[in-house]
Parts: sequence; C-alpha cells; structure tokens
Amino acid sequence: DEVYATKKGYDISKPKIHKPVYLGEVLTRYKTQVVHKAKTFHSYFYEFKTFVVFFGSKSDWDTANRTINPHCKIDITKITTKDLNDYYKSQIDAGKSDSTIQKRKNYLAPFYRWLVGEEYLERDHHSYINSTKTDKKAFEYKALDYAIIRQAIDNAPNQFCKLLWSIMAYTGLDCGDALTLDKNKDVLVIDGLPHIITKRSKSKIMARIPIFPPLQKLGDSIYNIFQEGNLKSYVDRSNKSWKKTLIKLGVDVSNKKVKTTQKSIRHSFITYLESKGVSDEKIALYVGHSNTKMQKRYKDLTLVPETDFNLFN
Repeated sequence: DEVYATKKGYDISKPKIHKPVYLGEVLTRYKTQVVHKAKTFHSYFYEFKTFVVFFGSKSDWDTANRTINPHCKIDITKITTKDLNDYYKSQIDAGKSDSTIQKRKNYLAPFYRWLVGEEYLERDHHSYINSTKTDKKAFEYKALDYAIIRQAIDNAPNQFCKLLWSIMAYTGLDCGDALTLDKNKDVLVIDGLPHIITKRSKSKIMARIPIFPPLQKLGDSIYNIFQEGNLKSYVDRSNKSWKKTLIKLGVDVSNKKVKTTQKSIRHSFITYLESKGVSDEKIALYVGHSNTKMQKRYKDLTLVPETDFNLFN
C-alpha cells in the first residue's frame, strides 16, 4: 500500500482522514443514475444482496423491492481487499457454484471501478481479489430416489407446488421452463405420441421430451401455471417449499456441498434415465444438452434405481 500511495503522489507521512462513504447512498445512485450496458442489470440487481448482507445485516436490504435500503450505513471505505476475499470465501463455503460467484463478481467489479472514477474510493480493492475458482466434484446436486420425489409431490403444501414438481419430475426441465409451458406452442405429436418441444431459457437449446403417463394424467393443468408477477419470486418461494417438504420427509438437506434444491429434481430425472439404460444421445435430446458430455456430470452412482416403477410405461 505504501508503494501504491507513493506512485499516486500521496504523502504517506500524513495519514489522510477519510469521510465515510455509505453504501446505501452510492449504490442507490449507481443503480438509478448510471447508464448500464447490460440490459439485464436492473433485473439481476439482487446479485448485490449477499454483498450487502455480508457486510451489514438483513435490514440493509429491501427484500420487497429487491434493492438496497438507501439508509444503509455500511462505510465502503473500510472494506479492504481482505474483506472482499472473505466475502467470496463465504460464498464458496455456502456451496455457491463458480458461475454464481462469477456473476456476482461481474456486478461488483464495474461498481468498484465506478467508485474510483467518482472519487469515492482512492483504490479499486476489488481488482486485487484472489481467484475464486473452486475444486468441485463432477456434480453438485443430489440425485433423489423417485420414491422420495413422489412423496414430496404428494405432500406439497399447495396445488401450485404439486403441479410444478410433477412437471419437473417427469420432464427434467428447470423450474423456470416448467412454469411457462404453453400447450399451443410447446406440444407436438411425434410418431403418434405427444411431446413437449421447448427451448431452454438457460442454454437456448431445444429439449424434446415425451409426455410420460404420470404427466398425461394431469391433463392441461400442467400448462401456463405461472400467470403473472415476478418469475424469480415464484421460483424462490417454491424452492423454499421444496426444502421444507424434504425436511419433513426426513431427507438431509444440511450438506451445502451436495445441494437438494429444486434443481436436484432435474438431476434425479437424468440419473434415473441413466439407471434405466437410456442412451446418452436420447437423454441429451430429452433434456436439451448440446452434447453427451453433460451426462457425465449427472451419473450419481449412489442412487439405487427403483424396480417397481417404470417411468416410460
């Protein structure tokens, strides 16, 4: 720091008295007054939440409006590079994926550059952080036995969750894609059998899934179950309900390295197909993978396949 200060022409013999720079004020200004290149900036502003809560408290984040409390008194001048490294380490310890952590870095990095440019900070501490790459297992979501998944569906707290989890269990779709199925756009009869043909919102790759008998029994109720509002809020609420339901069924959800979120339903679907001998090429077609290499991430050899239930009957 002394070398840095000398290069910048600061007199290190006379410590500079810093005025506090409150995060509530500057982050609110950054959000409302700066033109951001990314069209999704405001939609994903909640990526700042963990940063705000880590250095402050839950009250510093306005959950209802998904933004920072403008009265938040976190002094950002006191947040050092070490503190930022501690923040990212907490995200790794919480089991966050590399892509999630990278997304948060992608929001914080330009914010810190802006703080320096606006002379709120003298140094961009974020540019000196350590690498956050993690040494993860080949998969990070737990594959559940379908007996557990069916019990969770039967014990769903409401009809919305019952339908959503049923769709995910028998299509392997992610939550957001399962919520927005449209019968008029996403259903096609192939070789006399109805199929769901939909483009995955995450990868933009088409998935082609037969409508299996358990889903056929639900009829048209599986379509357009999300009507209006904030899709992310629906996903978050149903995910909390999923974990609570698993806990009631005695499933251990405490291991942060092996996730049991709703995403694990997709993992279970793919693993179950693998256990039944379905080819990697066909699975890639069903779940919208660009190639068969992705299947290697989903082979959870600890899963014991059922013998009393034929998914494709």
